[in-house]
Amino acid sequence: MHEPAHDLPPALRRLGIDLDTAMRRRERSAAAAPARWAPSLALALVAVAVAVAVLVVPRSTSPAGVQSAGAAVMMRLARLAAKQPAYAPGPGQYLHTVSRKASESVLPTPRGAGVCRMSSSETLEDWVAADGAGFRREMDTPPRYASHAARAACRRSPYHVFSDGRPVRIETLFGPGELLLSTVDFAKLPLGPHKLRDRLLTGKVEGGPPGVAEAFGQVADLLRDTDAPPRVRAALFHAAAALPGIKSLGTVTDALGRKGLALELHVGSQISELVFNARTSALMDERSTRLGVPGGPVVDSTSYLTSQVVNGLPVHAPLPSRGASRKLSAANGWPEGADGIISMPMEHKKRPAP
Repeated sequence: MHEPAHDLPPALRRLGIDLDTAMRRRERSAAAAPARWAPSLALALVAVAVAVAVLVVPRSTSPAGVQSAGAAVMMRLARLAAKQPAYAPGPGQYLHTVSRKASESVLPTPRGAGVCRMSSSETLEDWVAADGAGFRREMDTPPRYASHAARAACRRSPYHVFSDGRPVRIETLFGPGELLLSTVDFAKLPLGPHKLRDRLLTGKVEGGPPGVAEAFGQVADLLRDTDAPPRVRAALFHAAAALPGIKSLGTVTDALGRKGLALELHVGSQISELVFNARTSALMDERSTRLGVPGGPVVDSTSYLTSQVVNGLPVHAPLPSRGASRKLSAANGWPEGADGIISMPMEHKKRPAP
């Protein structure tokens, strides 16, 4: 996801599909023993996500054949990635991405109030230029509660704000530097598989903590919705093949019913799963499962629908100046902007479909 470099959204808005890179890193870096509750922003309301990842290299009990199968899949994906065309936006162009997130949250409640458990979904659509300018469209659905008892418990949680039941739609223009294709300078990454693996394990590629969970997460961060060139994508797969504990799950069906190659990492109480297109190596789906949570495992998933370079924005409105943003329109109680939204056709060239 492309995160604004400045001016985070209001607390009642969701941070983008998925939880953005910062939220993913927070989940990966939380201590597992004892498990702790960590607050986060949820879709259209303030939520708290349970983060229980362990930051040490796991002592896997899986047979060596399973691990080698995971490495073999990574190597296969590396060869595919190296053959894909580069899709970086040129002058007047934007990288257009669409993702859909389904997430579950368990919020702290007073003693004896029960378990506040809910789910929500969000569709995030970005148009990002090479200089970080662009347009974002966010569409969030109201939360759904696991049961009537869960809804009643949520009413007693100090972290929960109830929705009025209507979807939220927000459209915002961003000036240069406000949306980032990636926070990493790809030219400075080592392309040798062992050097890149070692760099990933330090956590310093994106500034996170050390460990294999963070390394696996950073590989996903750099493969999703970025303009990473083919040689960098191939190098990331090569490096991931050398990480310990990666398992191949074979061909699976993602949240949208698409077939893909799945790889899994189980560290402590967190299971991370990535699903890739077997023909193009594109990241199709991510799934994170947190165990040991009251009421059962908490599952967050993000599906990637579109990634393509387009020759324009879907609105006729001037871009703000550097470091600024302007809300064009919003629904469900957000103030309307004075700018009109006018759809316009866009010519585009598609990246291989996720």
